[in-house]
Amino acid sequence: INIIDLLFLIILVVAVVGGASRFKESPITAESTSKGKMTLLVDNVRMASAESITEGQELYSNDKGTYLGKIVAKTVKPYEDVVEYKGQWVNAPVPDRYSIYLDVDVDIKDSDTSYVVGSEEIRIGTEYRVKTKTSNFTSVCIGIKKDGE
Repeated sequence: INIIDLLFLIILVVAVVGGASRFKESPITAESTSKGKMTLLVDNVRMASAESITEGQELYSNDKGTYLGKIVAKTVKPYEDVVEYKGQWVNAPVPDRYSIYLDVDVDIKDSDTSYVVGSEEIRIGTEYRVKTKTSNFTSVCIGIKKDGE
């Protein structure tokens, strides 16, 4: 083995170690865990999708497969979109499309920077890919509340 080969091996090892440490996720440190409720909005779905989601189903993260919580309430309303009508913008119902509001009982971990449910950092206004045993959908967190607050 000559000096060029040795330098090449050292550079290769440093690159691999540096790359691995860069992609390693830092663990989320949670100070306390408490019960709470998360409200999700699933927009612009067909009635078949709305009917496939039922109260009592368990909700999981689609990406990581971690348990998030149990659906305790479901409200289905007609989906509305903004349209122009006589020169003004108005909300109008879209035929055969629905909005689903889901209340989910969750265990909330309170970290320094966010609330954590399962292994997901939860923030209001953020989209989450979630699934139940029978369906898979994109939702937006519209509320999160710890019990007693």
